[in-house]
Order: sequence, then C-alpha cells, then structure tokens
Amino acid sequence: MRNSIIYSLLISACVLILSGCGQKGPLFVPEDPEAQNAEAALEQISEEAQNAEAALEQTSEEAQNAEAALEQISEETQKKKNQAAE
Repeated sequence: MRNSIIYSLLISACVLILSGCGQKGPLFVPEDPEAQNAEAALEQISEEAQNAEAALEQTSEEAQNAEAALEQISEETQKKKNQAAE
C-alpha cells in the first residue's frame, strides 16, 4: 500500500514537472539568422557570377572584333606590299 502511494506521488510529480517544461502554443521552426545570411551571400555570389559571365562574353566579343580588325589591317598591309613590289 505504501509503495503504491509513493509510485502515485512520483508519477504525479513527473507529470507536473513534464507539463511545465517546453514551449506553449503551436510548434514552429525558429528562424536561423546564420541561414538567412548564408542565403543572402549565396544570392550575391550568384549575381556576381552572372555579371562575370556577361563581362566575359563582352570581352570575348571585343577580342573577336580586335582579331578581325587586326586581320583586316594585315590584309591591307599585304596588299600595299604587293602593290609596292609591282
């Protein structure tokens, strides 16, 4: 009889203690500021990569234009040499 009273009191105490801990209300995932910072940094890096790609394309086009101009100058120089040789 005495053991059953002690067990009842222990169980009651455990129930009271456990019911008093924890967060009340609906469950939710807390916002992690480090994760938000990481997402912002990832977006910034992505934008910078896109800008770098655009700059690379522009530089490539400029290089092709310069190469074409150099080839044209070379052809004109060769024509003038040929005309001077005649």
